[in-house]
Amino acid sequence: MADSFFKKENNKKKKQKQDEKLKRREERKQNNNKGKDLEDLFVYVDKMGQLTHLTPEEQAALEKKEVQKAEKITQTEHEGIISYVTDKGYAFVIDSVSRESIFLHQNDLNIPLEKGLKISFKLEQNKNGIRAVEAAKKE
Repeated sequence: MADSFFKKENNKKKKQKQDEKLKRREERKQNNNKGKDLEDLFVYVDKMGQLTHLTPEEQAALEKKEVQKAEKITQTEHEGIISYVTDKGYAFVIDSVSRESIFLHQNDLNIPLEKGLKISFKLEQNKNGIRAVEAAKKE
């Protein structure tokens, strides 16, 4: 005897639920944390109090690289043109070599800020990014 329409639909739903259950079981098997190394479960705290997966040795090495990079940045003299000036006392300089836009504050330049002015400057890395310091008018 042939199955009715409703019986067929109920069988389809049961089959679909079984398939979904198998799929969830497989996902749980793949994503479980059992059997992982103890080192993978550790979380460290950095100097800023934030959680990180880097060990203290790795943090120190990373910090050392950043300090070397910052020292390398400040050692060279750069030239550029002031491309944007605000009435709040800051401007942006386009570096002639890297074509990068760099922040410049009025206090770092001994003459008034003026768009199109050619200047020489050194770079300094701070918490907000790179900024131009020790700027002077270029002849």
